[in-house]
Amino acid sequence: MSSELQKDEKALSILSTHAVNFLYLYHRGIKNEEGFNIEKFFEIAHSQYSKENDLHTRLHIYLYTHCIIGETMFYSREVPLEKKRLYTKMLRELEEIIARKYFTITLDNKLEFLVCCRVVEYETFLEEVIYSETSVSLSKEGDFLIDRYNTKKDGEIVSFERSEHRNALFLMSHRKFMPQKRGM
Repeated sequence: MSSELQKDEKALSILSTHAVNFLYLYHRGIKNEEGFNIEKFFEIAHSQYSKENDLHTRLHIYLYTHCIIGETMFYSREVPLEKKRLYTKMLRELEEIIARKYFTITLDNKLEFLVCCRVVEYETFLEEVIYSETSVSLSKEGDFLIDRYNTKKDGEIVSFERSEHRNALFLMSHRKFMPQKRGM
């Protein structure tokens, strides 16, 4: 299934997060091997996504952020030093996209971007802007973040339960990345 998926750029682009998670978990987690070419995700992002399509923008952000999350095996290990340049390249590209289309991108996407910046140790000029947005995005229902200002929201997520992902990302983005140690 992995080799068939890797041949299908359209499927990889549409599945985005799910495809990336599968490939990293299968190859890095189960088989303990490289198993696929990460650079291919640049080709997919540039050939399959339209810069004018908001859904494509969202898929593009999730494609790249989940490459970084996958490389850490879901926050359990460091990104290998030899791969940081590649992931920094992804973050720079996302930084440009987020800056250009700021109010059409969900707060969840922006916070996941900040978490990935922490993971790769990339300092973004967007950090202060995104945190400024979070400071005025508290729910009237309690002390949790809602997506108040963006045109492409994840539905009307205003309950604490439905805002969990965004709030977890907010907390993670404020902490230094400290993966679990092996053998613990």
